[in-house]
Amino acid sequence: MNRFTTQPAQLHQPRFLYSRGERVGFFMIGGLLACLLMIAAWLKPDPAGMGTHTQLGLPGCSMFTFLGIRCPGCGMTTSWAYVMNGNLESAIRANLGGVLLCFIAVVASPLLLCIAFRGKPISNGWVAPLTIISLVAAIVISFIEWLFRLAF
Repeated sequence: MNRFTTQPAQLHQPRFLYSRGERVGFFMIGGLLACLLMIAAWLKPDPAGMGTHTQLGLPGCSMFTFLGIRCPGCGMTTSWAYVMNGNLESAIRANLGGVLLCFIAVVASPLLLCIAFRGKPISNGWVAPLTIISLVAAIVISFIEWLFRLAF
């Protein structure tokens, strides 16, 4: 009992619970990432370091076709396929940014699915900033790697 009231003290409750719509969103994003990881594991990485996505019926890179240079995204699918098949060295050669994005997906997918099922945060707020920082880092690294490939 609280000394100022006659009602028992309430136990600590979480500050907020996610709404049904938010939980569906977390589930959809986590499920999508899990599906992408499963597809990457199923694909046979192209030894050229790019073009693995054509196994899915997608066209080749327009930038490479028209200009003869790889775009910043060239090799992303190949790097994911290599990571999911356990060949990290080839994955890095295909696209370092893709490797980082794949690792982010490997970590984020179960976390998002866990949040979707629990309906509340699984941390004290560190997951969202860390995810944003990781995604920005992967994009910046992909761009820097692309510039490096153009220069050399």
